[in-house]
Amino acid sequence: MDYELAKKLKEAGFPQKDRPFCVSTKMELDEKGEQVRCYMPTLSELIEACGEMFINLSRDTALKKEWFASGCGDVSAFGSTPEEAVAELWIELNK
Repeated sequence: MDYELAKKLKEAGFPQKDRPFCVSTKMELDEKGEQVRCYMPTLSELIEACGEMFINLSRDTALKKEWFASGCGDVSAFGSTPEEAVAELWIELNK
């Protein structure tokens, strides 16, 4: 998972933990002048965070994006890795 997606999860309210953190190479600073750090959840943590709203994760070779994650209510997301797809799904489920 890259910094931008970790930051997107943080901004959407994904719980942050002590580590491992992803830090931008751009030295992005917050309002206190401290470097912005974002938690990088594992695939298992992302699936668990989706809870019962998570339905499926599969590889879709017919589309440009390789991974497809689906949730309840016809909510779905794509990503180039399983983590990206489920992270995007979590964001969609929590809008």
